[in-house]
Amino acid sequence: MLAPSTATPPVTGTVPASIAVTAHWVAPRLVGDIAYRERTATGLRHPSWRRLRFDRAPEDITIPEVN
Repeated sequence: MLAPSTATPPVTGTVPASIAVTAHWVAPRLVGDIAYRERTATGLRHPSWRRLRFDRAPEDITIPEVN
């Protein structure tokens, strides 16, 4: 079952117009653990899925800043 739809993105910051025009936003309910080499201005470099994290709540998650 999908999370309820929302009219606005459930993220802080600006969403690029190329993504926002076709996006369908949902409220986060699950947390995933992703491994990656680095984070760039355009996204993650070499991401790979690790696992679901049932010990973390979506509102507790922060995204690292781009260096």
